Amino acid sequence: MLRLGRVFDAALILGRRYALRGEVVQGDQRGRTIGFPTCNLSTDCMLPADGVYAATATLPDGTSHPAAINIGTRPTFNGVQRRLEAHLIGAKLELTYGWELQVVFQTFLRDQVRFDSIDRLKTQLSKDCDRAVGLINRSTA
Repeated sequence: MLRLGRVFDAALILGRRYALRGEVVQGDQRGRTIGFPTCNLSTDCMLPADGVYAATATLPDGTSHPAAINIGTRPTFNGVQRRLEAHLIGAKLELTYGWELQVVFQTFLRDQVRFDSIDRLKTQLSKDCDRAVGLINRSTA
């Protein structure tokens, strides 16, 4: 199920939502330049299929934030290395490296797409974040 990006179905089989932990490592720092800073995770855990997911991210202090997670190669930026990047929606973090982050996948939002401009990417990221928050709020209500 995870290899297909079906994290919701995987949760039904597992009896819990799929979660993974990883160390926040330095990425290309493009997210922060376009208004969507991300925590890039290094993990030995299995990554779901490439795409965008709604998730909940838990910081080392125990606080949780809704998150939009991208898994893939970042085709808009001609990336080649597969990564997990978590944008913690509404979080005001000092983005440093070396700390642990846990993400709990809620549902698949969309496939990975190459955008022909940064503005179109930003528009879609805003939609992804709004949709992720709505789905997470609905699932915890």
